[in-house]
Amino acid sequence: GGGGPSSSYTSLSLAYSSSTAGGVAAAAAAAAAAAGSGPGVLSGFYDPSLIGFEETVAFALETTRAALVAGGPSLTHCQPLKEILAVQLPSAMCHAMIHHPSMNVTSCFVQTALALLKFDDSEFVSAVGAMVERVLLPLAERQAGVPTEQQEAALEGLLDLIRQPEFARRLFVSHDCRL
Repeated sequence: GGGGPSSSYTSLSLAYSSSTAGGVAAAAAAAAAAAGSGPGVLSGFYDPSLIGFEETVAFALETTRAALVAGGPSLTHCQPLKEILAVQLPSAMCHAMIHHPSMNVTSCFVQTALALLKFDDSEFVSAVGAMVERVLLPLAERQAGVPTEQQEAALEGLLDLIRQPEFARRLFVSHDCRL
């Protein structure tokens, strides 16, 4: 048992997967995608050949953010697509953060989370809340040997999220008035 940054990031990943709205199914899908197998729509995030290619991951997150902004609320009218956006996408985003830790990926992660918040729906608030609780807060607290630059990016991201009108209240309510 190493206990180094990689295993700590994996622990963060598993903690996020087990806390999402999809429960066991989402955790199983995330685990299959993380292993590079299974029907994961976003399995490109988990390609082992991308290890160390933070620019590619940041580009994928930025492209996803642009698609969310361009598609707007109409993306949530189709229930299967809404489920992908509310469960699988946040899980893939967390895996991207954990497996490709960099300031650029952290910044793109937060910007994509902000785009998810534009969907005025409690499922998305819960998903972003889980991302904050399971990934951004541990990074901001400098757990798991997080580099200072990534900690600063996580703190800036948390500030960006908190500055969103109604986010803190909606997050509090979606977590049954507990954080």
